[in-house]
Amino acid sequence: MRQRPLPDHARSNGPQLASLSASTSAGASTAEFGDSPRQLQQGRQLAQLRAPAASGPAAGVVQRKGRVALDKIESPEKRKALEEEIAKAREARIAAKQQARLTWLGHPDGAKDDEYNAAMEKARGDYGKTLWSIKTREGLTAEQFPTGRDYYGTESGGVFKRPDNGKEYVEGANGTFMPRHVRRELNKFDLPKIEGGLGLTPTGHDVHGKKVRDGRSYGDNTKKGQPLNVADREFLQQSLGGGANQFAFSHTATHYPILSNDHMNFGVPGKNDTLADPHGRIVSDMSKVPKDDRRAQWKLAPEEEGGHKIRRTADSFPDAWMGKRSDKVIMSGYRNMEVVTSTVPQASVAETQMGWEASDTSGKGLSPAGEWFRDFRRKTEKKKEAEMVPEVKKEEKPVADDLGS
Repeated sequence: MRQRPLPDHARSNGPQLASLSASTSAGASTAEFGDSPRQLQQGRQLAQLRAPAASGPAAGVVQRKGRVALDKIESPEKRKALEEEIAKAREARIAAKQQARLTWLGHPDGAKDDEYNAAMEKARGDYGKTLWSIKTREGLTAEQFPTGRDYYGTESGGVFKRPDNGKEYVEGANGTFMPRHVRRELNKFDLPKIEGGLGLTPTGHDVHGKKVRDGRSYGDNTKKGQPLNVADREFLQQSLGGGANQFAFSHTATHYPILSNDHMNFGVPGKNDTLADPHGRIVSDMSKVPKDDRRAQWKLAPEEEGGHKIRRTADSFPDAWMGKRSDKVIMSGYRNMEVVTSTVPQASVAETQMGWEASDTSGKGLSPAGEWFRDFRRKTEKKKEAEMVPEVKKEEKPVADDLGS
């Protein structure tokens, strides 16, 4: 039976927790051996961290996000004022995030990843701090300001549904909640399987110690020849995955297309592909994927700091064999709000969109991602056209001078 992973903040204290485990067998038996009250308390804390997930906020990882439940504010005047304050903060967050995207798109070499991440963290953090300040200023109750698991609404069958907007979430392996439905841009390896009604399984190596196509090896000598587990696949997919090295599968929790460091959409044919149309994307239902196999590439800041999505740290990943490549894993995962799974079960494929120009399921036209990608492509084409104009004028100018002389 696989043990439930510890939360990021507990994982960094591994040696300390390990030393505690010797004095924390069954709760009833610890007192028989004369453990001190401090040891008993530590034992209970460790047992709580190792406990399987449950519906209450004390089990496993307690998420720190918080929101104002406006329907629980009795005063109409106060409710309206808070609604306007929150709307203004939300608009500022959206504008700041969009500016971060545009700035990053201006640097096709991907060198601005860290600046992009910092800008996104700040935008999310400023909004979260606004909500927290409202909570403390107005003295909101737990019902008026749901936090922890309550933030995500009512749980049924492993799916959490918010009562205010109907959004649905599931909990991942590391205790981070994610949208129930996430998206994956298909590549040429995925496409035949999806068109054939099949799920996706890894095509990369299955054990530690082998070499990938560029000649580098992964895994240390102590693990050489041992099978890769889910956590191994998560790191390797983010660090070396893609093409023939498909250790796992990345999805995005946003409605925006996932873009590579050179701003190419993964659902669009590459330079050597012959397909005329984009490979498209799938929408996956994470409630159909085992909890241990859905891993968010972000975590949350403390509630008083905003409770917003922030980057994971290197010690969040087991055995970061590639050294500084852990930075790449962290940066790309956070930038694209990625969720990694080691497989994509056929039952989890809720929707297939074979092109960015495909209509959304509501029949209202383009999907939000389709509109974004279409507009981005048009702007890119216009930019290229504008760059060519000065060259044409420069060539024609000497001819005009000759005619006028």
